[in-house]
Amino acid sequence: MEVSFYHLSSTPIEKAVPILLEKAYEGGHRCMVLAKEQDIDAFDKTLWTFHPRKFLPHGTKNPEKQPIFITSKNDNQNNATVIAVVNAEVIDMNGFEKILDIFDGNVEADLSAARARWKSYKEQGANLRYWFQDEKGKWLEKQI
Repeated sequence: MEVSFYHLSSTPIEKAVPILLEKAYEGGHRCMVLAKEQDIDAFDKTLWTFHPRKFLPHGTKNPEKQPIFITSKNDNQNNATVIAVVNAEVIDMNGFEKILDIFDGNVEADLSAARARWKSYKEQGANLRYWFQDEKGKWLEKQI
């Protein structure tokens, strides 16, 4: 199991999530976005509007029909192989090939929660990767 952490420092979360999902979806993966209940509508809207000429098929209802399903429930209702965890709780890794753990490093509570998730994933035996942004927003991998 691979878990990639994405520590955002210059890109807003609503811009980073669609880019990461697009790569996973184009790679042939079904995806799930695990977000806080109050953020689901915002992510739904973001995936509709993130690019004027691109579309990511997604929804918040009928999970079995959604290539990308947005939910606050920690169960794999759409048989996703990739899950994007967006400032959510520690998850059960079973059933996923890859976890994208995305958090805003400028918010102390989000940073602290990401550290707790890191520890939990490590205890579960995950292969952990850590990506951070430089001052220009370029992704760099920190060797751990």
